[in-house]
Amino acid sequence: KGQQGEAAAAAAAVEHPANTSYAVQLVTNRACCPRAGEELSISYGDKGNEELLLLYGFALPANPHETLMLLCPLPPADDWDEVFTARMQLLQARGLTPQLFLSALHLTNHQQAAAQRGSSSRRGSIVPAAARAVLEVFVMQKGELFAALHTAEQEEQQLVVATSSQAAAPAACRADSSSSSSSSRSDSQSNSIDEIQARIEAL
Repeated sequence: KGQQGEAAAAAAAVEHPANTSYAVQLVTNRACCPRAGEELSISYGDKGNEELLLLYGFALPANPHETLMLLCPLPPADDWDEVFTARMQLLQARGLTPQLFLSALHLTNHQQAAAQRGSSSRRGSIVPAAARAVLEVFVMQKGELFAALHTAEQEEQQLVVATSSQAAAPAACRADSSSSSSSSRSDSQSNSIDEIQARIEAL
């Protein structure tokens, strides 16, 4: 009886492999269907060594996708004042996090461009645009900060209203307000970002 049960279970596993814990199904489309006996490979994606080591247990020498993540130091939540809370809210409203990602690829491209322009040219944007967007929030003056947060909240409300009636309007509205917001950035804010950029380049 035991052997009959095992045989029945084996037959069921063959007929319905998805019901077993050890079954693996590889599905592909006809355009990239491998030939019989051809080796199958996968891509881990464009990941830095930190992520590769954490997820897969290995790292690559001279990884072109290497990325350095810098965490912005945050005080305990109980110590957040009105201004710092507004900074966190503005980051969230803009889809940002208090982190700076500096990629090796971006740095290499920056160095090559600087070499082509010559050493006498301006430093340029060694800090990627996404990282600069985070820095902008942290160096905003109080008045500018609350004005930007108010604008972000209005955009969010307009987006909710427009989504229910028209799908194309929110994107155009957000693009217009984003360009006007960046054009109104103060000189002191720009200088602060340039100073941080210079310190990062000196590392």
